[in-house]
Amino acid sequence: MPRVDFGTKAADYAAIAHQVSRNIASAALKHTPQLAPSSHVLDLACGSGEVTSVLMENAAAQGDQQLPTIIGLDIAPEMVQLYKERAETNAWTTVSAQVQDAQDLGEFTDAQFDLVFMSFGLMYVPDPARCTREVFRVLKPGGHAVFTTWKEAAVPRLLAQATAAASCSCFTQPTDGAWGTKEKLVSTVKDGGFATHNIQVVVEETKFDRGNGDGIAEALSRPSWNPLHDGTSEATLKWQSILREQMTPTQRENGTLDMISWVCIARKNMQ
Repeated sequence: MPRVDFGTKAADYAAIAHQVSRNIASAALKHTPQLAPSSHVLDLACGSGEVTSVLMENAAAQGDQQLPTIIGLDIAPEMVQLYKERAETNAWTTVSAQVQDAQDLGEFTDAQFDLVFMSFGLMYVPDPARCTREVFRVLKPGGHAVFTTWKEAAVPRLLAQATAAASCSCFTQPTDGAWGTKEKLVSTVKDGGFATHNIQVVVEETKFDRGNGDGIAEALSRPSWNPLHDGTSEATLKWQSILREQMTPTQRENGTLDMISWVCIARKNMQ
């Protein structure tokens, strides 16, 4: 899959991905054991910190006096900056973040983490199997890795349809290259070293909800998503019109787009 620039689009991506990513992360974590206060977590492709936010809130809700230690990694410096700002705002003193390639976790020791969570990042890594091998290596025996990919992602599909209708360059979808299939996700995780009997895949669903079609069009009109953007209101209105034309009647009426995720939970064998 072609590399996607999450750097220049960091703020725009975070704005539309916030609730969707958070909802899926919250659902996915219900399939993993409860973290102990002393747990160490690696948040891969951490973005602006949705997974970390859910983890910290879960720990606080349990009444833990000691919070888990979480390291957030992302290839985009702009995303890491958003993550750090969020950590500072929320006083997450056990959380840190750095720019890092998910394919190379060499600075981390073998069996360092109790949980590794990679939220919607595996399909964008140039060598996904190398990434899952690294995840397997840094995971403690008995620890869990969670990988999420899209089964059906109506937001990028709508953007792709509208981009084509506007006769602009192709919009890369996260389900391209067979990444919309369960088989692709499972085979990539197995390539990392996880045994078949330790891999579970479930489907979790949420919605991108903006109230009505106009709300969807407005939300997807940020400069990063608008190929017609030239700084004028005319270009924005034209793009919004194209978006509305590409929506289904139900989407225009309800203002919701279905976002359906594959969630893979993989456990490393005890040694």
